[in-house]
Amino acid sequence: MKYSKYLILSDYDGTLSREGLILPEREKEAINEFVSQGGTFAVATGRGFREIGGVFEDTPINAPSILWNGALVMDIKNKKLIKSYPLEGDVKGMLRDIEESFPDTIIQVQCMSEDFTVYFGDCEDELREGLKQFSDIGVNAEDHFIDFFKTLTNKLVTLEEINEPIYKFLIVGGIDRMKELKEYLLEKYDSLGYLIVSSAPFNVEVNSLQASKGQAGDFLKKEYFKDREYTVIALGDGENDIDALKRADYSFAANNASNEIKAAADYVLKENLGVIRQVLNFIDSSLR
Repeated sequence: MKYSKYLILSDYDGTLSREGLILPEREKEAINEFVSQGGTFAVATGRGFREIGGVFEDTPINAPSILWNGALVMDIKNKKLIKSYPLEGDVKGMLRDIEESFPDTIIQVQCMSEDFTVYFGDCEDELREGLKQFSDIGVNAEDHFIDFFKTLTNKLVTLEEINEPIYKFLIVGGIDRMKELKEYLLEKYDSLGYLIVSSAPFNVEVNSLQASKGQAGDFLKKEYFKDREYTVIALGDGENDIDALKRADYSFAANNASNEIKAAADYVLKENLGVIRQVLNFIDSSLR
């Protein structure tokens, strides 16, 4: 079959979809065609299994998914955990530091049992303003804000109530404050084994240094699928995609990506065309 040598690793938000937890029909159709012709498809996202599983319920993902920026590698169809990289060290101390130094933020931690919001500062207006950028790429900013805000207020707990490993944590707030926060964390914690990135201007995400989409993609190619010889094609639009874009055999940046992301990729996807369809056209015209 014509796509049997190819493994596609695609980012979700801003790349495959700009409609929240709705996968556009044209992407579903192209993924179905790719897989039916022998291709192997996996999603590589900052989201977790509780969110992303439902999105691809009727779409044939036939490789383990890369979740929480690479902190988990999981077969989401069968809910089987394959690889995991929890945060180590004094994670709660780091979170308390952020709460004290940046009180105008919201902090959410990702655990296997649930996503918990452990600090809820006053940044609602700034966050709403930051999300307005999405109105320029086809997403209603207010609807996006309401949906996003619901996820942040769903499980409010104290840090002391969490007694399980934390795999990733997310800090959101005003765009200018996120720039300050990221600089602060990079200066203070970057050398302690943490990967500190942003997937959008209004957030900062913290993972284990071992957890990145690129490293997880390498695990799939070199270990999980070690008996197959794949050409890996990666797609993304954010800073948390750069590692995967650089490690792939071929890489595509979304049209809405920043210049930094586009520079990390081999090609830039066109606007208003299905992204997976463009990749299939590339394979058909350039790689076969």
